[in-house]
Amino acid sequence: MVSKSRISIIGTRGIPNKHGGFEQFAQIASDGLSEFFNVTVYNSSQHPYKEKKFNNVKIVHKWCDEKFFGPLAHFIYDYLCLKDSIKNRNEIIIALGYGTLALSLMFVNLKKSQIIVNMDGIEWKRKDISFFKKYLLILFEKITVKKANFLISDGIPIKDYYKNKFNKDSFYLPYGTEIFKNPNQNYLKNYELIPKDYLLMIARFEPSNNIKKVIEGYMLSSQKNKLIIVGNYDNQYGKSLKKKYKSKNIIFLGGVYDNNILNNLRYFSKLYLHGHSVGGTPPSLIEAMGCNCLIAAHDNIFNRHILEENSFYFKSTDDIKNIIDNININNNKLSMYTDNNIKKIKKTYLWNSIIESLVNYLEKIKENKL
Repeated sequence: MVSKSRISIIGTRGIPNKHGGFEQFAQIASDGLSEFFNVTVYNSSQHPYKEKKFNNVKIVHKWCDEKFFGPLAHFIYDYLCLKDSIKNRNEIIIALGYGTLALSLMFVNLKKSQIIVNMDGIEWKRKDISFFKKYLLILFEKITVKKANFLISDGIPIKDYYKNKFNKDSFYLPYGTEIFKNPNQNYLKNYELIPKDYLLMIARFEPSNNIKKVIEGYMLSSQKNKLIIVGNYDNQYGKSLKKKYKSKNIIFLGGVYDNNILNNLRYFSKLYLHGHSVGGTPPSLIEAMGCNCLIAAHDNIFNRHILEENSFYFKSTDDIKNIIDNININNNKLSMYTDNNIKKIKKTYLWNSIIESLVNYLEKIKENKL
């Protein structure tokens, strides 16, 4: 019997997902890949899951005390994970994100493993970061493009960016989802919500996700529906928004990681507001499409590539106000939006096809066909 190739996934806080998009990808991808490869996922020492196996995936915990050391901990964590993964003879290492990985690529011997980096969004284009951080991200991006064996882009605009700027090809691999088929209104009872009587936003509390703009646009509107915001607000930005916008109609739910709850919140929402302004294929947007949500999205090249003409778009608080105030005018058009988004999911964003595509890609790398 031929032994399976060894593959590891680094660059996340770990699985099962308790944080966000990269962690969700690591959980679903590792499970799918484990049928064909021996898969290891590296978990932060702070992750609540302490077992050494999750489903058929090996878990290795490495030090990462971000509560005490802040962002510096992730530079050390990525280094420890990369070094250990190479030491343990993983033939292919999939790294998710480059921001805290780039320096490690300079100080670790990469000859024994093939390094694939999912570049995520164009992080240095975020408007909310300092000039110094922007400079570092541009530098780290250059280092990663040079040092990595292969790149993954999770959106076509991202793929085009790396080809045009660095003349570097990357493998297009979007995030995936499933079509949500089992809605249950009982999931709303704990939150005292009524179907189609609330607006929903799910996002990390970062300025580039336009949560503040969505809240202010909502407050300008004449709608009486509640605005539900899902996301861990336990950071300076989140706490400031929660403190500033105190209203019985603006509900900060905090982090919710149960997919049954999230999918039902999405499915029964009147309007899903997507404020992400930088990135390739945001998982939260794909999942909203798969839950038959009517969507209003920030107007940028990334969101338009995914949603095309099947969404409302906003740039300003006035745009958001107008969308909310006029949401009921054309019901036929709204149905067309949601129907077309479901078709797009089936064509492009189902997890099974995405995992199959990734398996084929890794097999080609293993066989030196790329």
